[in-house]
Amino acid sequence: MYCLAGTGAACAAAAETCGIFCRDAGACGLPLGGGADRPSAGACAGCADGGAAGEAFGAGQAPANIFSMFNNADIRFPDAVDSAGNAHPLTQGNYIPMLKDSDRVLRRSAFTALYGVYAQYCNTLAATYYANAKQADIFAKQHKFAGAMEQALNANAIPMAVYENLVKPSVSICP
Repeated sequence: MYCLAGTGAACAAAAETCGIFCRDAGACGLPLGGGADRPSAGACAGCADGGAAGEAFGAGQAPANIFSMFNNADIRFPDAVDSAGNAHPLTQGNYIPMLKDSDRVLRRSAFTALYGVYAQYCNTLAATYYANAKQADIFAKQHKFAGAMEQALNANAIPMAVYENLVKPSVSICP
């Protein structure tokens, strides 16, 4: 049985769940919450009631919030240019259709324009990713997992052995 933490006031206000899973119901050391007023009867009481665990979850969302604001509000891309010299405004919404276009010049221009802008912020993006990875590891350890990978695999009932025996060797032989 899994305990979904973070369905409390902070998460409910955002209309989402935090996605933290305990190895066993209540294994994080918090009593299980839930009830008619809470959507997930398996929620840890600390998160479900907006306690310390719920507040830690809210604070732990900073890396995701930073990236979301950067990626969806702040970043701007130059126009992509097709083989006829026509400029096409580049957004995240039309990037994939541009990559599927038959015009090779447009595809290359779209790719170069998008990733050229991201490259300008590589240090900021790396720091945000690192903070997100650390946050995931801390939450996993609070819920009695060895780390974030074990917790993520456990969410879909995938044993660590699958990664260790199948995925990891495949990645190690790639160029």
